[in-house]
Amino acid sequence: MSGPKTNNKQAWQDRLRDFSDKLPDGSKDEYYANTAARIDTIIGEGKTVWQQIISAKTEFELTGQSDEKFYSWLNETYGVKLKLTPTGEFSLENEITDTQKYLIFILKHGGQ
Repeated sequence: MSGPKTNNKQAWQDRLRDFSDKLPDGSKDEYYANTAARIDTIIGEGKTVWQQIISAKTEFELTGQSDEKFYSWLNETYGVKLKLTPTGEFSLENEITDTQKYLIFILKHGGQ
């Protein structure tokens, strides 16, 4: 029975990816002040990207690991790789390395 669920899940992910790929680059932020505002509206349900990461950090702290391991833990656990700007600050444009894990991240930390 797990086969059909996996196939439906993959089909849904493919459908969303195809839809996103068809959007012209200029239209992605057309109705929003910037990319972060658009992303927060689509997936954040009122939470900013940083609030989502802070929520995940709270979960991470329960593991008892050192803070230096948070970034690798976030990538391994939720498929989110934090990116740095040229000035060394964290960027809102993070890399999604595993879409299935990232979906769990959004479900767990994206809502209010």
